[in-house]
Amino acid sequence: MSDTTPDPAADPLGYVREAIWPPLPTAFGVWLGDLVHRARAGADPDLELAVPDAVLDTGVPVPLSGTTPDGTTTITLARALTLFHADHLLFPDDPEHSADPVVIYEPGVALTLANTADMITVSGAHDPATVSELAERLTGGQWDYRLVAAVRIDQEGRLTGGLNTLLAIVLANRPAPALTYDLTPDPADHPLTWRGPADRGTLEHR
Repeated sequence: MSDTTPDPAADPLGYVREAIWPPLPTAFGVWLGDLVHRARAGADPDLELAVPDAVLDTGVPVPLSGTTPDGTTTITLARALTLFHADHLLFPDDPEHSADPVVIYEPGVALTLANTADMITVSGAHDPATVSELAERLTGGQWDYRLVAAVRIDQEGRLTGGLNTLLAIVLANRPAPALTYDLTPDPADHPLTWRGPADRGTLEHR
């Protein structure tokens, strides 16, 4: 977290507005404040929580959530904090966990990044069956960023790993988190080798 990024524990509203792309409605900042309070109180990371109605009313999908038989949308505390890149608040003394570089990818961004992979990477990694399976997990609320291939970007800004992960996000047309290892000189900037937003069919699932 840079010096200019609001601290999610101190300013959840500011963190949601400034640190998460694309910007999320204010309701997400209020929700993050509640999640931080629970984390500080030592709540169980696997505690199942109902996603607030105010968050659901925004129409923004909530990856990693599930639905109970009575129709309630729920998510564990750990997964909810993961969505805000703030799960380290649950494990402040776990360096390995706090170092997890999690990024939430919107479908358009996932497609743009997938399009930077060269043909050698595509031919060696693209697995339509895996893409379909992961997309079903995402639409069914069973997506777990720890169980899918990490996204890896080389120093030229080209994708070298995680192609199926990104294509599953495109196929499901829902945002989702993924571990990301970016070796570009300045990860805050889009690499110059990135292609602009492309037609959805450029790397379509076959």
